[in-house]
Amino acid sequence: MFLLQLCHLKPVTTVTPIVKKKKHDTKSRAIEKKKIKKQRLLQREVEIESFCEKEKNRWLNFSKKMIKTGKTKKSIFASPEALDGRVGVGTCGIGGKPMTKFTVLNNSSKKQ
Repeated sequence: MFLLQLCHLKPVTTVTPIVKKKKHDTKSRAIEKKKIKKQRLLQREVEIESFCEKEKNRWLNFSKKMIKTGKTKKSIFASPEALDGRVGVGTCGIGGKPMTKFTVLNNSSKKQ
């Protein structure tokens, strides 16, 4: 415990005056906050715009690669070159081939 003599204590005569905030100060602070908020908003918009631009460029680069491969889709509804050909039957370069043969499973394998 600390023991102090009365002569070492400071008097409480000095009271700090209460400072009222002026309207001008509060208005200037509000304006300053609005400026900072607007600046942050603009910066966020720029970031979003740059991200969208990067994604767009990635897609464009990808789509350009697909064009360079030279593969083109053939329509099954394209008119065949032969006079006796039919639309939709063997027009994708698979004409003259027989139907695919599928193997039938034996029921004996299920009974095990």
